[in-house]
This record gives sequence, C-alpha cells and structure tokens, in this order.
Amino acid sequence: MDLGSEACRDLLHYAPGRVIGFHSRTAGGFRPGEKWTVRETNCETVTLESNGKVRQFKPSAKGKWDVLVSSTMQVSVGDQIRVTAGFREGKVVFKNNDVAQVREITNTELVLHDGRRMRRDGARIDQGVCITSHASQCRTVDQVVALPDGADAKGWYVSLSRARAAMHVYTRNKTALRQSVMQPGERKSVWELLHAVPRLKVQSRDRMMPDLWATRQAQIVRAMEMER
Repeated sequence: MDLGSEACRDLLHYAPGRVIGFHSRTAGGFRPGEKWTVRETNCETVTLESNGKVRQFKPSAKGKWDVLVSSTMQVSVGDQIRVTAGFREGKVVFKNNDVAQVREITNTELVLHDGRRMRRDGARIDQGVCITSHASQCRTVDQVVALPDGADAKGWYVSLSRARAAMHVYTRNKTALRQSVMQPGERKSVWELLHAVPRLKVQSRDRMMPDLWATRQAQIVRAMEMER
C-alpha cells in the first residue's frame, strides 16, 4: 500500500491478513528485512505473527516499514520476473526493478538464472515481461514496444530512450498522442491549481455539507475498489 508516514500510524490500515515489512529496527524487537502478518488490532497496538512467534507492535513507534497486501502469482520455470522493492535475504541483495529469469522452483524458494535464491513466501515481485515507463528508467534493452497513449513529454522521452536497436509505438489516436506528448508533465503548484479551478459562488455551510459528504463517500468507495 502506498502510504505516507502519517497514514502508516493509522490503525485503520492494519486489517488482519496484511503484512508489515520492516526497513529499520523498530521497538518491539522488529529488525530490518523481517515480515510479520497482522493477526488482530486493538485500540493502540497491533498483534503480529511470524513463524509461530507473536509480538505486539505500536504503529506510533519510530521506524520505517511498509504495509503490504498479500496476493498470489503463478510463476513457471523460464518466466521473467521483476523485483518491485529492494530487499535482502541473508547476504543476497535484490534491488528494486531487478529483472531475472526463473531457473528452478522448489517448495520454498525461487532459484534465478544467476544463482540467487528468494523465498516464495513474501517475495515482492511482479511479471517482468512488460514494465511501466517509470520503472524502466536507467535501463536499456535491445527492443522496445511502447503503448504511450496519454503520456506527457517526460514519459515519451523515457520510452524513446530505452531502446538500443528498435522501437515500436502503438497508439489508438495519432493526433491525440501528438498533443499529449507536447505537455511538459511538470507538477503544478497549489497556486497554479487554484487558478485552474473555476471560481464558484459562495455557498452557505448548510448547502455545502451534502455535496462534501457525497464527495467523501465516493472517495471511500473508490479506495475500497482499488484495494480489492
């Protein structure tokens, strides 16, 4: 889950079954690289479990960690996978966006073509056949197949600069693509966003509350659908 530092302190995100991946030493005996599963949550603490051990964790503690939602992915020998977040298993280091081919699959591990081994349980990986333009930065390949509809100038440049020998671009609308890649893609400041929003007539608080509540309900529903 893409949570900020403040959201990580909110107990609402620690639903049973989710996984906590620690990046630093944290109060309660948690070490970097460890992954613990949420068993239950009470008023101030979260009960975590790992390999038969049970410990209490306070989200208000100092440290760095991720809240993860577990899922299952089918992997076969010969598949190409991509590491979605850097982690370490013993002395073996896996860097973010590492792409590797699966050479062997055991009951507990994935053996990669370079000899590295990673545990199947809790591996932070995804299919490595195609990746986003953002994830491909600092990487070059012999051939690129790009689907750049809606890309801005930055994304367009990254896609074009990844290929060594050949590049194939597929789009639904050439005219719309030409227009989108001319946009700089720079993030707007708060001042620019305020000027871009059309000015509305001032409403009383009583008239605004139903609209605000409806907007908040829609945000909650979208968040629940994305999490599923």
